[in-house]
Amino acid sequence: MERFKIQNNSKVEENSDKYSDLLKKVREIHGNFVLDSNDMETVFNEKYKDSGVVQLLDAEGQALMDMNGKRVEPIEFEKIDSHNKQAHIRGLLYKFTLNPVSLADNLAKETALLRVLKTNGIDLEKMIDECKKQNQE
Repeated sequence: MERFKIQNNSKVEENSDKYSDLLKKVREIHGNFVLDSNDMETVFNEKYKDSGVVQLLDAEGQALMDMNGKRVEPIEFEKIDSHNKQAHIRGLLYKFTLNPVSLADNLAKETALLRVLKTNGIDLEKMIDECKKQNQE
C-alpha cells in the first residue's frame, strides 16, 4: 500500500512539473518581450479578424480604461491602433500567468499566438500536449 502512494505522489509531482514548466515559459515570454511589436499585431489581427468589435485590454489584462476611469467600450476592429493591439496581447499574456489552473486549456485556444511563437522557435503546443497527456493518465 505504501509503495502505491509513493508512485502516485511522484506522478502528481511530474504532472505539476509540466504545468510549472509551461507557466514558467509563458511568464518568460511575457517578461522578456519575446514577441516584438509586429508579432503582437499579427496575433491580434488573426485572433480578432472576424470579431467585428473587440474589448481592449491594458498591459495588466484588465479592460482598457479612459482618462475618467470608465471602462472603454468594445471598439470596432478596424479602428484599433497599433499601440492598443500590442497592449492587448501583452495583457492577454499577463492574464495567462495569473491562472495556472486552466493555463493549458486557455493557451490551446490561442492558435494565432501559438503559431507566431512557433515561428520564433518556441513550441508551446508541444508543452501543452505534454500537460494534457499527463493530466489524462
